[in-house]
Amino acid sequence: MTKKLLALAIAALTINLMCMTAVAARPPQSEKAKPTKEEKRAEKTKELIAKLGTGQEARIGVELLDGTNLEGYVSQADDDHFVVTNEKTAAVTTVMYSQVKKIKLLPTVKTLMKKELSSGRFFKRMAIAAGVVIGAIFVVCAATKGCVN
Repeated sequence: MTKKLLALAIAALTINLMCMTAVAARPPQSEKAKPTKEEKRAEKTKELIAKLGTGQEARIGVELLDGTNLEGYVSQADDDHFVVTNEKTAAVTTVMYSQVKKIKLLPTVKTLMKKELSSGRFFKRMAIAAGVVIGAIFVVCAATKGCVN
């Protein structure tokens, strides 16, 4: 009987030891490496650049941590950096995602037209312009009496 109890106790302790080893090997939640503020900002910048894409329609203004301001379009985007090309001077600047302090999207002709068309302002302005032209024609006709015939 004691041999059975001893075997059962050893089996239970072995199972307990295996379970505790698995729990002890896993780091607690508080010890996991949390991303720093700079890493979060770099990751957000990388996501924004990936969403924006590359080419002359991808115009941005970039403020770097050292205070430098860049303007231009994203001509290339990689895993650790992107390239800003200035449209006026054709200067090419490689920027690490971790160097970016702030990014602002600059308007392009395409985005401005899209904004105008989606808000209805374009059609309002066209209607006003058409009204002014038609009104001017009536005033000229009335003043010259040329529209009576």
